[in-house]
Amino acid sequence: MNKIKKLYKNENNILLFIFITIFVGVSISLKLSGMSGNDFWWHLKSGEWIVHNKKIPTTALFTWYGQEQNLNWFAHEWLTEVLFYGIYSAFGQIGMYEFCLLTGIIIIICVFYINKEYFFNNTFLSFIYMFYFTLVVTLFFYGRPHTINMIFLFILLAMLYQYKKKSSKIIYALPVFSVIWVNFHGGSSNLIYIMPILFIIGSIKNINYGKLNFTYMGSKKIIRLSLITLISTLSLCINPRGFEMIKYPFTNMADSTMLNSLSEWMTPDIKDLGILFLCFIPVILVAVIITTTSKKIDAVDFLIFGFYTYMFLRSQRFISLFVIATSFFTLKYAMPFNENKKKKKITSSPQQNILIFTTTFIFFISLLIGQFINAVSHSDTLIPAILPKEYAEFIKEDNPQRLYNDYDCGGPLIYHEIPVFVDGRADIYTGDTLKNYQTLKHCRNYNDKKLSNDSYMEDLLKEYKFDAFFVGKKWPIYNYLINHPNNYDLVKSDKEFAYFKTKTK
Repeated sequence: MNKIKKLYKNENNILLFIFITIFVGVSISLKLSGMSGNDFWWHLKSGEWIVHNKKIPTTALFTWYGQEQNLNWFAHEWLTEVLFYGIYSAFGQIGMYEFCLLTGIIIIICVFYINKEYFFNNTFLSFIYMFYFTLVVTLFFYGRPHTINMIFLFILLAMLYQYKKKSSKIIYALPVFSVIWVNFHGGSSNLIYIMPILFIIGSIKNINYGKLNFTYMGSKKIIRLSLITLISTLSLCINPRGFEMIKYPFTNMADSTMLNSLSEWMTPDIKDLGILFLCFIPVILVAVIITTTSKKIDAVDFLIFGFYTYMFLRSQRFISLFVIATSFFTLKYAMPFNENKKKKKITSSPQQNILIFTTTFIFFISLLIGQFINAVSHSDTLIPAILPKEYAEFIKEDNPQRLYNDYDCGGPLIYHEIPVFVDGRADIYTGDTLKNYQTLKHCRNYNDKKLSNDSYMEDLLKEYKFDAFFVGKKWPIYNYLINHPNNYDLVKSDKEFAYFKTKTK
């Protein structure tokens, strides 16, 4: 009871609760129209296959070309896919939607909690930073395994910062956490040892370089963390692919074809206004806060900032991990606009605080209830599929054996049990396959080391022997097919898509 009274008497706690409600409201509003279905459908089908077959796939299921060529598949997210399938089977789209919404909201609330001491140092900058944090987290928390990856990174950094500050025994759970992480999202499980290494480097001894401050953690804490990190690294081998999974994240990131071909893996383009607003501004904001602070900058914070800035500049998809990682320290360095200005004491009666707190709490609960009602009323359209349902039914009935399909439509086609040429599992198709797909899609030679510039389209069409084509009308391959009526029949068409059949000779 005394704690409740203390809470009501603390004006900052009341204001912080109001800010939390505002940003939860922003998150809920961003999700009102549903969430992205990008890649969700093939992840769902993978989870279903694993549950029904009780084993982890190692070859490229669901793709006729992958099975024909016996292409390797690193199913490094298999446990997340099983989780998604379990949620979807039990609760449908609304269950998956609510899982992503609520986990995102929990992360937002946790970030407010770990920054409660610093939020009012500079309310304006804190508000701007939390706006971007909420925006990125909400948009990136959807039915893909990177959602789990973001949650795990937050937990890992919370464990490490707690250990650095108080020598918490929670650090002993790191090896178990390592095993869990590598099976939920093996592609990013190397963070389980990269993050502790940054903490060790930043705490190896007491050194000051200008504003940069290396604070010695203590020999016992460093040795303990080093040993636990080593055990955690070895624990990553406890997965269906064993030691191969430790190498996988590096080979994946070294694939230039994937990095240059797929938009989410590309280097962020500052000329793109959407990328500038969503990605670059939060990075710039954190950089400005850190560089303009009059406080000493902890070397660990600086190393984490540098690492995730580098990863973001390599691939725009890392903006979500950037905001998660930097949320642990950014507001600590935000300085008041006028440091010498005395803070005005806010006086208010306990009755006023109770009224504000209670009103905000009721509004908070109303938002959640309203969002749930909205989700129930749109329970079948919360996770859109790029593929129109009538096309899925039409193609399935037509039953092509060697279908060419747009990359983005691969997941929904897989969900409807239609074998595809390519889909969102980019690492399956790296090398020539992805280059050849890009060549066909854009009618431009992306594999000039192996294809003739004069006949690359004809050579590839002959090589793959497609018997049907499902294409987006905005891509050059549509114009190619429509301009070769002697070879291809346009069977079905609307404003966005077209379905062609190859004429038999």
